[in-house]
Amino acid sequence: MCAPPAGAAIVVQMAPSPGVDLAIRDATVLNVRSGRSQAIDSGTARAVVARRTIEARGRVVTPGVFDVHSHSGMVLGDSVTPTNGYITHLVMRPDSIAAYRRRYAEMYLPYGVTSVRDVGSEERDMPMLLAWMRRSADAPDFYPVGAQFISPEPGRVPPPFQIALADSAAAAAQVRRYYALGIRDIKLYWRLNRPAFDGALAAALALGMRPDGHVGDGTVRFRRLHASLTPTLRIEAQRLGLTYVQSAPRIPMAGVFAIATINGAEEGAEEVGQASAVGAVEVGKRADLILFDRNPFDQPSNLLGPKTVIKSGVVWCRK
Repeated sequence: MCAPPAGAAIVVQMAPSPGVDLAIRDATVLNVRSGRSQAIDSGTARAVVARRTIEARGRVVTPGVFDVHSHSGMVLGDSVTPTNGYITHLVMRPDSIAAYRRRYAEMYLPYGVTSVRDVGSEERDMPMLLAWMRRSADAPDFYPVGAQFISPEPGRVPPPFQIALADSAAAAAQVRRYYALGIRDIKLYWRLNRPAFDGALAAALALGMRPDGHVGDGTVRFRRLHASLTPTLRIEAQRLGLTYVQSAPRIPMAGVFAIATINGAEEGAEEVGQASAVGAVEVGKRADLILFDRNPFDQPSNLLGPKTVIKSGVVWCRK
């Protein structure tokens, strides 16, 4: 995972039309693999005429970060249930949905988070979740699961981002409903009983969907499917841009950075079926990139320092 010497260049072409949209020259590229971009030597780059050129002067370029565990209610919620579930009271008009997305983007993109999987939101917010699935250079790519699947429990009022399913038939039907809406990831929570879990899992796999769960949420059944294990780093810019690790709080910041950029980008992309499109600096992939002003490997706190964020080949600026 060592970075190559400075001197590489990244050329971004947004469309098949002639010309180059963006050139990043003299960059130190971390884990070069990436996005509608092409790494070429600096001398060749000098001959390229681009609509916009960034002189990196040896600065580090990485793939954009992939947050695989987020909840839109943590950004947009206005109250909390007794069970610590965030509640939203959002208006599902197109102009409101667009305004919420701008707010969401301002919580993530400044920190280099260019893709987000939402692992549980309120059913009534579905128009917003589906609208955000349409890719934009002004917001992170968005992959919702809908609501988390659980089973009914006497006396328990579930938080609003969970949906109680009576049996395996109801669970399978809910999977098929989400699939028809265009959702391809589902969250099987630990409160989903065995028959309903098996029904949902079978329906999801038959449709080619991607089931997701915590360690312990049917771990043995997931393992039989050769499921991968992705550490949840909760890279949430809405929490002041601080990356924290729920299960391993003593990981040093340098280790968090390495996992966040490499595991979070590459494995996150693989986990939502987007490894061919994002997650690395590689020819043919979308240009979701971070250009750090100061090298985070020299000083881990530089992770939160000044940076240039490029989303879908466009330099992102707060509006």
